[in-house]
Amino acid sequence: MGPREKADLRARLDRAARQHGYRLGKVFEERVETTPTAFEALIAAAVEDGAAVIVPGIDHLAIHGHATMIRDSLAACVGAPVLVAERY
Repeated sequence: MGPREKADLRARLDRAARQHGYRLGKVFEERVETTPTAFEALIAAAVEDGAAVIVPGIDHLAIHGHATMIRDSLAACVGAPVLVAERY
């Protein structure tokens, strides 16, 4: 993903956050060669802050298992919703 695509994605994540009354914080980018480092860091940060999680699309969770099960488990773990930004 190039710089322009990253900027567009960040803008979409920001719109989704604002639409639901949240403020976009840190963006975690998973790299294939280090999976699941970013995902684990995201979970730790969300649990610590009690923050909602926004993913670009539900398919972004599929690398870690069944996407909807991962979404539901993540929401239960952090105690906050997991929002999907593909609609924004």
